[in-house]
Amino acid sequence: MPRRSLPWVLAVLAALICAPTAAAATSSRVYSPFAADGTLAPGLRAHPAFGGTCDTGSFVIPGPTVFRCFAGDVIRDPCFADVAGSTAARPVVVCAESPWVKDVVRLRVRGTLDASGGAPAGAQPWALQLASGRRCTFNEGASPAMAGRRENYTCDAGRFLFGTPDRGSATWRIRQASSPRGDHLRTVAIATAWS
Repeated sequence: MPRRSLPWVLAVLAALICAPTAAAATSSRVYSPFAADGTLAPGLRAHPAFGGTCDTGSFVIPGPTVFRCFAGDVIRDPCFADVAGSTAARPVVVCAESPWVKDVVRLRVRGTLDASGGAPAGAQPWALQLASGRRCTFNEGASPAMAGRRENYTCDAGRFLFGTPDRGSATWRIRQASSPRGDHLRTVAIATAWS
């Protein structure tokens, strides 16, 4: 190869090595703390709690068997009806903090379960895992906004997601910032979305 061609070849190789790879399509998953037979899913550890009430549907996951529950001063959402562990007189729900936390709460509820007033069908995902591996959960209640977009998710490693996922392509995307004020805002790919 002529010596004068070498810089051109090196430039092409560098461009190929540094070229961004296309993000994989976003995986959409439905979370359940139960196995197909109704028992607790393998890998989960249930901690008992007593005396809670579940007077409304979940604010983060729509459905007739998912609830927002109160036990003392603690709000637990989402909580899933435990059909196998319930009796007519004493319903039981299993409450999860996120799809990736293995410790769940098995709450024995006072009164009946009421799923009215929960999240509507098509609500945004409860939790996201970004292509970077960062994990994020939906913020319930009041949350700051930036440029008309609500801070909808808080992630590990001090990151925040604004607005709703853009589902216009196979790889969903969302705006990420390094602070609740929207510093260093950029668009990132979503690897997995749980509802």
